[in-house]
Amino acid sequence: MGQCTLDDIARGAPQDITTAAVAPDLVFELLEGGTVSGVVTDAATTAPLHATVTLYVIEGGALREAGRTLSNGAGVYTMRGLPEGHDYLAVVSARGYDAELHTG
Repeated sequence: MGQCTLDDIARGAPQDITTAAVAPDLVFELLEGGTVSGVVTDAATTAPLHATVTLYVIEGGALREAGRTLSNGAGVYTMRGLPEGHDYLAVVSARGYDAELHTG
């Protein structure tokens, strides 16, 4: 494994935290953030669907992708660590269905 630099952290590069290391001058805070979860179902049959759920955060009139996940076999999806205090637009898409938009 290579060395982790402050530039790596600043640009959001994934870091290996399983290797023991000492960084006495590095201080950071992990924020829990918000969670969005739900169940994707067929509107007519209520059968659960495998779907892609993409969340966009609405900031200053612009959209920025905040996360993407897949629903499981029961149609359940969960996204964690989302910025709190924002409105979101969710785009739900499943094979054979029209994509749906949801705000909240």
